[in-house]
Parts: sequence; C-alpha cells; structure tokens
Amino acid sequence: MFYQAEGITNLRDLGGMKTKDGRVIKSGLLFRSGQPSAELPEQTVSLLRGFHLDLIVDLRDSRSAKEHPDYDFGDIPYLNSPIFEIMDPNSGVNPIDIKRVEDSLVGKRLSVREYRELVAEFLEMYRRMPFSLGFNPVFEAMDQHKTVLFHCQGGKDRTGLMSFFILSAFGVSKRRAVRDYLDSNKGRKARNLWRLRIIWRETHQPHAIHFMKKILVTNRKNIRVMVKAINEKYGSINNYLEKQFGITKERIADWKAFYLEAAK
Repeated sequence: MFYQAEGITNLRDLGGMKTKDGRVIKSGLLFRSGQPSAELPEQTVSLLRGFHLDLIVDLRDSRSAKEHPDYDFGDIPYLNSPIFEIMDPNSGVNPIDIKRVEDSLVGKRLSVREYRELVAEFLEMYRRMPFSLGFNPVFEAMDQHKTVLFHCQGGKDRTGLMSFFILSAFGVSKRRAVRDYLDSNKGRKARNLWRLRIIWRETHQPHAIHFMKKILVTNRKNIRVMVKAINEKYGSINNYLEKQFGITKERIADWKAFYLEAAK
C-alpha cells in the first residue's frame, strides 16, 4: 500500500502481500520509504506517528545521514545502518553512493563511453550490495516483533533489496517480490521526471537521458544481477539468508507467526 505524504517519497506498507502458503503479511508492521525529511510537515509527522513505529532504520551512508538527517521524532528510536559501510570483507570495495552520483552529473556532459562505465558501476553495486551486513538490524528488529520503517535516500535500491529479502523469507513469490521492487517507479515517478528534466536542461544529450534512466528507474535487470551474484555464492536465496545472516528456519517460522495472518 502506497501513502502519499509530503516530505517523504515512496512510502509503503508491506502489508497485504500474499505468501505461497496462502497467508498474507499483516498491515501496519513493516514499512519502507525514502528518507523522511528533517522538515516534515505536521500532517506527515501525524501520519508516521500513527504507524506506532518501534524503530526507524536508515540504510544510507553515515555522511549522508549526518549532512541530511532524518526528521527527529524524539521518542522513536533511530538507527543508522549504512549498507555501503558494513560490507562483508569478502565482497570487495564499497559500491557507489547513488545520490552523490546523481548530484555530480548535474551540469556535466559525458560521453557515451563514460555513461556506459557509470551504468556498469551501478550494476556492480547490485552484485556487491547483497553481501552487506547492514541489512541485519532490520532482521534483528523482526526477531523482537517490532514495527519498523526502513529507508535509504529514495527508497529504491538499498531499501528495495531489504524489502526483497524480507518478502523472500516470508515466502512471497519471486514474481511478487520483484513487482514490489519495480513499484518504486510509481513511488518515485515525480522525482525521476524532475531529475531527468534537470539533466536534459543541463546537457541536451539524448544519451544522457537514456543512460540515466538505467540508474534512476528500477528494472528487472538489477534484480537479475543481484540474484545471480547470490546464487553464485550460495546457490539460492534461502541458503543466502541462512549463511549470510543466520536466518534459520526457526527464525523465519517465528517471523511468520507474528507478521503473517490468514488471508481473508
């Protein structure tokens, strides 16, 4: 379910999604979004308070979290768990910061080769990102049956994978989990159009729009790259969840008992 709220993009409740065993995720327990701006209007603050959150997990890098802090709710615990800074040592160098890449392109005219290199770097991020230990705090919060909002900058890449892993653990079909990932294009439509207009205004390069869409717009190729990297290392998503994060069948059963309910 999408929520339209000023000061926060791509705000959604994972509730209502069906699992392969015929149950559904309960509404009002697990939320995903882009960053809640430090200057949230009162109406949006009231909406978020109405979720009765136990925890907000910020998946952005620590510098972004410091330079552009979340709204301070005061009584709602906040945790910065930077995906790109808590990497598995075996995963290699940290991937790129997408927001900084976007910002750095404003006013710049790049060649086709340079854009291709940028897109390749973006896809490399999807190969490496699953092996970050920064996803762990959300899983640990679920062990405690908490109501959680997790977010990154735009709620698309880091947040998208966090949601994909949760849905996979619950037994939501891969097709539906991918659709949840792709739905960021709905939640970010206005922002993406705004960003592309700026790039066009500053560059007047058709290839700039073509290649930046590959970064700004969620697409199935990103997920395929991510799943391939997981399968190459672990063989399956289930093995990945257990070996990367210690998410055993017992933990998943406990999550399902709390976060799922019979379909109505």
